[in-house]
Amino acid sequence: MGSLRALLPLVLVLSAIPASARIYCCTDGNGRRVCGDILPVQCQTRAYNEFNPQGVLKKKYDAPLTPEQRVQRDAELAKKKAAEHAAAEQARRDKAMLASYNSVADIDAKRARTVTGAQADIKTAEERLEAVQLRLEKLRKSVERYNNEKKPVPESLQANLRDSEADMVMRQKTLELKKQELVTIQQHFDHDRQRFMELTGKNHGAAAAPAAPVR
Repeated sequence: MGSLRALLPLVLVLSAIPASARIYCCTDGNGRRVCGDILPVQCQTRAYNEFNPQGVLKKKYDAPLTPEQRVQRDAELAKKKAAEHAAAEQARRDKAMLASYNSVADIDAKRARTVTGAQADIKTAEERLEAVQLRLEKLRKSVERYNNEKKPVPESLQANLRDSEADMVMRQKTLELKKQELVTIQQHFDHDRQRFMELTGKNHGAAAAPAAPVR
């Protein structure tokens, strides 16, 4: 019966169904209105409306999304979620910053202390790298002397050379990381400084802190 009613206009369907039933209608691919007391096959891939037995519209249903539309929807939802997360994270950082500083001068003072510490770390890393380079140079000269004398290089010397070469690579990477940390610190405080002034409208006449040189 439902399949027959799917071919009838709404007024005929209403006259042929129990008072407690629901009616579903949509427009098919040929522009014809299709109705039934069960969802017609023609409506299963289209937007459709639900009516009560008196013909009053109760609810509208959107057409099912195509695979491409689902991908687009999911991408939009992910983008919206990411934006909301970023906004919440920025609000958290703003609150923490305003609780930490009373003025731009406070930010500049902490920046100076932090930069000084980072520069000290760079100096230490440079000194350690220089020590490894000197040790490596001595070991290489020792190996060269054995080779010139056409003598076998002791295994212990070869092992020390390999260890020193590996140590130098590690020290070089450590130094580069320390330098990058300094740049990150400077960028962090520059951002906080600018953001603080945006949020409070205060700069207290403080000049921008100079960037520390990275050797």
